[in-house]
Amino acid sequence: MTMKITEVSVKNWRNFRSVEFPLRERLFIVGPNASGKSNLLDVFRFVSDIASPGGGLNTAIEKRGGLKKVRSLFARNYNKGRMEIRFQVSDGDDHWTYTLAIRGEQGGKNRPIVDQEVVEHNSRVILRRPDDLDIDDPALLTQTHLEQVSANKEFRDLADYLAKVRYFHLVPQMIRNPGQQGLSSNDPYGTDFIAQMNTVPSKTRAAWLRRMQTALRAAVPEFESLEVTVDAAGRPHLEAGYRNWRNYAARQNESDFSDGTLRLIGLLWTLISSPKNGGCSCWRSQNCRSTPRLFVCCRLCCRLLSGTRKSKSSSALTHRNFSMKKESNPTRY
Repeated sequence: MTMKITEVSVKNWRNFRSVEFPLRERLFIVGPNASGKSNLLDVFRFVSDIASPGGGLNTAIEKRGGLKKVRSLFARNYNKGRMEIRFQVSDGDDHWTYTLAIRGEQGGKNRPIVDQEVVEHNSRVILRRPDDLDIDDPALLTQTHLEQVSANKEFRDLADYLAKVRYFHLVPQMIRNPGQQGLSSNDPYGTDFIAQMNTVPSKTRAAWLRRMQTALRAAVPEFESLEVTVDAAGRPHLEAGYRNWRNYAARQNESDFSDGTLRLIGLLWTLISSPKNGGCSCWRSQNCRSTPRLFVCCRLCCRLLSGTRKSKSSSALTHRNFSMKKESNPTRY
């Protein structure tokens, strides 16, 4: 079986007082500017930063500018001032619930500490903090058990899964000119995006690109083919063929692609290359010019995933460039 996040609940997280939502295999989040779409996706990254090797609670909060930056202003009068996150995860007939509540330490220190950490497996509580050890040594509450290999043996599978969250916010300018930004390994903004594609074995890469071509032909006018090529200097490029009046296809590389085409290629590659037993994939898109184009992208992604046996939770974020009007639901987003 493969783990999946099935429900998320947060309280006092950034601009949200309280929000709860279910997840299926794919979730598309759409809403007005500054409504909290990025903040909602950051919940997944935050928990992953805690669970990942080299991470931890303090690191995850410091990366975001401290507790005052991630805890909502509503906290003063809600939920006893605690920031709280709850994930429900299913793995076949196994069901997990992970709850983490954080508050600032009293006594003028105000460092983030664990106010509550609970792990449930099939409704059986296997961890509940603070416990006697925490009461005896309050410094232990500066770390979660999720991040500690010595403490998470009974729910190691859950911890490993939450550490596998993948976040992508591909920026076309960085894909086109990675050298100007400095090449970074596994950069969510795309400086090594084409280089990552080039590292995939040629047969596997060709098979994945053929499946992507089917979706791209439906979305990009006159699109014909896509491949990865390497120039004389050893730098990999994306090269696409476009139908025209000649007998042979016109060739373009990433420098010629529109921003929208690059983002769509990035989204499709992200989905198709995700490992079978990987974690939740969070993908942020800068904008969509119109409602029809947004739903075309949604259908393409669903079509691509429907042909694979991979099973995972995937979240995609799209900025608003169209009117939501009565369709918007502020309590949902």
